[in-house]
Amino acid sequence: MDNLLAFTQQRFIDRCYFGIAPTLVTVAQTYGENTAIAFLIAMIVLIVERFGGNDKMQPGDIEDLAKQLYDKCYDLKLSELLLYFRRVLDCDYGAPYGAPRAPYFLTCLGRFRQQRIVAIEEEESRLRALQREEAARRAVPPPEHCWLDEMKMKRM
Repeated sequence: MDNLLAFTQQRFIDRCYFGIAPTLVTVAQTYGENTAIAFLIAMIVLIVERFGGNDKMQPGDIEDLAKQLYDKCYDLKLSELLLYFRRVLDCDYGAPYGAPRAPYFLTCLGRFRQQRIVAIEEEESRLRALQREEAARRAVPPPEHCWLDEMKMKRM
């Protein structure tokens, strides 16, 4: 069962990074920037309430934080943002001291981007290895290759 759960989690993470979800800027271009910021506000409110800081952050603070996050992560897919917020909720980047504030969210975002880069590099490396294996399978074996060269030389 643990293997199945690990496989499912890895598939979920792969789909977050390499799936076809729209980016935050695509949502903003399609539905308006307010929609993209409203999405971020909803996620921030969820996290602030989870850590008991809903009485410490004013709506204006949350909106400002959402705009800061929008400026920093407009290139991320919505699925990646959901993964980011899930990891923040799970305290994967450490628990906030008191109510989560902008520095906490931005630090977590930096760590998430580092993890994202590593995941993308690993996937690209895996794909390159598969391409090399496929090229090696399709390659002409050396003796046959030499024979083909000899045949070409005889024709000339």
